[in-house]
Amino acid sequence: MLGWAIEWLQAFFLVADDIMDASVTRRGAPCWYKLPRVGMVAINDAFVLQAQMFRILKAHFGAAPEYGALLELFLDTTFRTELGQNLDLTAAPAGEGAAGAGAGAAAAGGPDFALFTAERYRLIVVNKTAYYSFHLPVCCGLLLAGHGAAARAPGVADILLKMGEYFQVQDDFLDAYADAAVLGKVGTDIQDGKCSWLVVQALAAADAAQREVLAAHYGRAAPESVAAVKAVYAALRLDERFEAYERDSHAELVALIARVAAETGVPAGVFEALLAKIYKRQK
Repeated sequence: MLGWAIEWLQAFFLVADDIMDASVTRRGAPCWYKLPRVGMVAINDAFVLQAQMFRILKAHFGAAPEYGALLELFLDTTFRTELGQNLDLTAAPAGEGAAGAGAGAAAAGGPDFALFTAERYRLIVVNKTAYYSFHLPVCCGLLLAGHGAAARAPGVADILLKMGEYFQVQDDFLDAYADAAVLGKVGTDIQDGKCSWLVVQALAAADAAQREVLAAHYGRAAPESVAAVKAVYAALRLDERFEAYERDSHAELVALIARVAAETGVPAGVFEALLAKIYKRQK
């Protein structure tokens, strides 16, 4: 039931995120708000999903000694995710998401690349993705198993937040490089003008001409603009940069897991199982 509470929290985030990003598909199906009889009612539906998550927690864990700690963990995770989403949205140009990104970006003069820094990117992904996707479920398990001290250990957070950051970098890479049929959704980071790992890497490595191409086309929905941005990515060999990042992140996480397991007594398998699920994933 605790796992289901996490799933309801994620469903709340995803329904809302798809509206804010004007996404088209999610997991191979139309986004909830895209259904003809749903539309913007999906905003209220997202709130209902969040409320049900808290009802699940109260119904099944209200009498448990860990209830207070669990509730605080869910509240803190929700807050951090909302902060990460805010950083993500405000780094992109004001507009209407993928469906109207071209007009929105043009009206705003395109994305403000001064905001597209490695530091801001990490703040976005750690808060928006890492806390709810990795830190929350593992710490819930530790709390329910009576290991509250381990759940609060800095080393445990280091592993899970690093893993979440790695997962989001993978997601950014797949958004531009994966087959939509395999990924289960149509990538829209370029059209939305998102502060993604790929564009941050591109801006750091681009020459003057390539930077002009990015400034002219990033954050625009026209197919030729998307193609122009992807051509810069190809020229900069960002796929090779990603492969190196993935290899180095995996090695760093393996070493970190071994050290933290020895220090905290949390079985290394807890973290190794998660890492195995995401290493070199294709969707």
